[in-house]
Amino acid sequence: MSSALGRLRGHVTAVFDGPRPAWITSVFVILLILLSVGRITSTYRTFSQVEDEPAHIACGLEWWQNGDYKLDPEHPPLSRIFVSALLYFKGVRIDASQPMWAAGNAALTAHGRYAENLASARLGTLPFWIMSCIILFVLARQLYGDATAFLSLLLYSTLPPALGFAGLAYT
Repeated sequence: MSSALGRLRGHVTAVFDGPRPAWITSVFVILLILLSVGRITSTYRTFSQVEDEPAHIACGLEWWQNGDYKLDPEHPPLSRIFVSALLYFKGVRIDASQPMWAAGNAALTAHGRYAENLASARLGTLPFWIMSCIILFVLARQLYGDATAFLSLLLYSTLPPALGFAGLAYT
């Protein structure tokens, strides 16, 4: 069995790891990432908010407005800061006297633009998605070569649960 795998690996690496310009791999990786980003962003206005999104948005807006992070310090602040950044720069503010969930829902419905505000918040997770794709490719490439790294990225960037969570304003 192991000799058959060795022969198969030799054929696969001969096909994928043969001489070719280095930029071709980069182009295919960028195309895969852009395709996945397109699939993620196409759902922003299709799906309504999920239960925790208002809380994450409110906590991020609290940081932008006051420099505090006291509403829900159980979760790390970085993704919440990214999720609420576009909303903050659009002029959306929260009322600190409201509970976290109510403040987040009020932020989403601010200025009568629910769908636009939700899409803006969800855009904050895209940098993390792109970084995860790049990190996966680089690590797999170092450990196993170009072919395995590309296949890993292909599988990861088309995995429905991964795409689904990348399309939400979550941590």
